[in-house]
Amino acid sequence: MKQLSLCVLLATTLLVTGGCLLNKNQSIIVRSSARIASQHNHRGMVQVEKGVAQGDLNVDLPLALPNSETDLGFLTLSSWANLNLQDDTGKAWFPQGQGGKFSEIDLTAQYSPNLSEFGIPVNAAVGVLAYILPNGSDFPNGVRGSTTEFFMMISKPLFEQEIYSFTPSIRMDYDPDEVDGFYFVGEINKGIQINDLFRVDLGVGLGYSEENHSDWTYGVDAAGLADLRGTAALTYIFDEATTVTLGLGASTIIDSEIRDWFDLIDIDSENFWVSLGVGWTFDLKANS
Repeated sequence: MKQLSLCVLLATTLLVTGGCLLNKNQSIIVRSSARIASQHNHRGMVQVEKGVAQGDLNVDLPLALPNSETDLGFLTLSSWANLNLQDDTGKAWFPQGQGGKFSEIDLTAQYSPNLSEFGIPVNAAVGVLAYILPNGSDFPNGVRGSTTEFFMMISKPLFEQEIYSFTPSIRMDYDPDEVDGFYFVGEINKGIQINDLFRVDLGVGLGYSEENHSDWTYGVDAAGLADLRGTAALTYIFDEATTVTLGLGASTIIDSEIRDWFDLIDIDSENFWVSLGVGWTFDLKANS
């Protein structure tokens, strides 16, 4: 299945970049960022507690039917990586002794159709995400090999204005590879454009974990509401292409069985982290 997901990523890249589906009337958007963070937290589970560096690269490819101006939305190809800054990962899930090494690499292909073309007033996305764990054989609680999730998401912007947005969403992830389990999360995100230089983004999410997913992600097969998390980010808009963002995040494990298990393996069920990063965005003409 891991090979299948990578083949899907490669095939979609070749298909679109071959030009047969690119929308010549829109720009290709390239987004990248680099940040340092006090911890790497995934769905309420502390992966690395002692500080990490993270980076990502995203390419939004506008799509259209061949020989047509019909807007089909975007295909987004993404890569993300987490680098451990110390050998000591702290009270965390990832194994010790990996300082200066990548502990996780994610590759994603996501399709976001333009549903407004069909009179449907919501945003949607489907995709495949490959989790690559270079040191998965070193996990003290059992080997965690690289794996794959398929996902779908629906969101609806409400009260959207030039300086204000409010967007609820729901997402489902299914891992048919190593896990054979589901994870659902509902989120509400709010954006406020303070002025030409500063923007604030707030978010809150509540996750539900099925037994198999809990066993893989948390180490105990408990189904239920898993994690509640909140995020806040203050972004300084340096210029049209560059931003600087200070981020805050917090999470707590809700399910009592998972909390008891965290206490047993000495991992905090309530967490807080900070991050500081720089982002870049570039528009490239599709017909250039």
